[in-house]
Amino acid sequence: MVHYAEGNRFVTVGLRPMDSDKRQQIQAHARAIAALLYEETAPKQLTTLEGIEAAVRGHVLEFVSPEIGLFLSQQPAAPAVGELDT
Repeated sequence: MVHYAEGNRFVTVGLRPMDSDKRQQIQAHARAIAALLYEETAPKQLTTLEGIEAAVRGHVLEFVSPEIGLFLSQQPAAPAVGELDT
């Protein structure tokens, strides 16, 4: 996979294009998750960019990524992008 910036978003080559409705749903859910994690973050940690980055990384690694990984591991494998149906 290749990642690059396109305007105000990052694009990953090798992933299916996402429709705007799904993108909006993800943004709404991400904001809700952010609000929950904000409540679990020490206020002092949110005073610097370094502290914010560390808090985000820690919360994502501890709580968010494992849930996404578990969900994806329980789904049937999707065909690769560009894979022909036979």
